[in-house]
Amino acid sequence: DMSEIICWGEFADNKLVVSTEFTQWLMVSVGSVSSCGLSTEGYIRCWGKEGYGRTAPSWETDVDVTWSAVSCGERHCCGILPETSLRILKFRREDNVYCWGDNSF
Repeated sequence: DMSEIICWGEFADNKLVVSTEFTQWLMVSVGSVSSCGLSTEGYIRCWGKEGYGRTAPSWETDVDVTWSAVSCGERHCCGILPETSLRILKFRREDNVYCWGDNSF
């Protein structure tokens, strides 16, 4: 069943500021300082602490680029790009997992 995302807990670092751009979500992944959701249309939106997974790739809002899945960890998030998005971005097939966030580890 697809539905809206409701978050609760600590408000620091925008952890509870969920995108209102979409109302139907397939999945949400929660990390320590940021979270991401995958909409029914295949788009991701992230929220939380800047620089630790909240800021997705610059092409996050490109209407032609969709995602298959998203997952957040301690200080990063990763998404899986389907074949159509790989062609649009000119990525190789083996580059279908893309991660962003803190790169200090």
